[in-house]
Amino acid sequence: MARTQTIVQLSDELLAELDARRAREGRSRSDLIREAIEAYLADDRAAAIDRAIVDGYTRIPPTEDPGAIWAVRASLQSDPWEDPPARDHDGSTDDDETRLARGRDVPA
Repeated sequence: MARTQTIVQLSDELLAELDARRAREGRSRSDLIREAIEAYLADDRAAAIDRAIVDGYTRIPPTEDPGAIWAVRASLQSDPWEDPPARDHDGSTDDDETRLARGRDVPA
C-alpha cells in the first residue's frame, strides 16, 4: 500500500502521552497515529451505517407479523422454564455441601 508522509502538529501534553504509550508498547509514533486515525474513521463509518438503519426504519416502520408473534409466544410457552437457584445474602448459589465446605451455615 502506498503511503504519503504528512506533518501533524501536537501539543506537548499529547506528544508526551503518545511517547509514553509508544515506549510501553514498543511501537512507533507513526503506527500509533495511523491506528488511532483508522479507529476514528471506522467509528465514523459505523455511526453512518447506524444512522442509515434508523432512517430506513423511520421512513418505513416494520409491520407486525402475526406469524412471527405467534411463533415467539408458542416457543416461550413450550420452553420448560425452571426457577432460578436460590441465592445467598452474598448473591452466590452454593448448594448445602459447598456451603459446609466453605464454613457457611446450612439453612434449616
